[in-house]
Amino acid sequence: MKIKPEFILCADKDAVAAKACEIFIESADAAIRQRGRFLCAISGGQTPITFFKFIVSRDRELSLDWQRIHIFWVDERFVPVDHKDNNYKTAAELFLNNVDIPLANIHRIKTEFKDAASAAKDYEDHIRAVFALRQYEMPRFDLVMLGMGADGHTASLFAGSPAIRDTAHLVAAAHEPNITHDRITLTGQVLKVAEKILLQITGTEKAEMLREAFTTEADAMMRPIQLLWPVMEKVVWLIDQDAGAMLPKDMSGGHAR
Repeated sequence: MKIKPEFILCADKDAVAAKACEIFIESADAAIRQRGRFLCAISGGQTPITFFKFIVSRDRELSLDWQRIHIFWVDERFVPVDHKDNNYKTAAELFLNNVDIPLANIHRIKTEFKDAASAAKDYEDHIRAVFALRQYEMPRFDLVMLGMGADGHTASLFAGSPAIRDTAHLVAAAHEPNITHDRITLTGQVLKVAEKILLQITGTEKAEMLREAFTTEADAMMRPIQLLWPVMEKVVWLIDQDAGAMLPKDMSGGHAR
């Protein structure tokens, strides 16, 4: 099947962050207007940092209704909340502490447990409560903001992870031999049912995997980013020139920024 992704090609990581901010605002306004609140899941890692700084720098002019905005995490490292690698810590310092969002609207993944599995269960229970889910119902985030690693992982779904195909849980613990810390992550099924999925991909180190992802047969267990292929119609790809440098020419005709 011919995949026709919605690419938005940007000059650099700053342009990616600016466009991500625009999409965040549009999604928030639409969700608040339609349902009274905006439920967004953000990712960790380096890529979102520019977005965090950008949205804070423009907060006064954006007039976002932070009282109706709820922030969740796509994934978290199983480290103390004050650890330098904690995704919440980074987002709080660069973003959430600098906007007028109520503390009750910040839904971090708690790591004050004996192991990552316990943290995953606590986060799933919390999501079920906030979304008021009945048994077997799925949480439908208004926006999920993802990145992609040079190895093709997204969220904390790495190659071979059972959480990619897990239909029994909303949240799973990830134990990978090649990563420094255990992780807690939303499962693949949760990502796929979101209203909109936004990918921010920057840097030359991502170019080879991005090319491979779009020129090979989809295998989400080998290249987890490809778990999004069945829902490609609601995925927006924000890619800077470095990351998109190896894409086939017939696939790189998005809107330059």
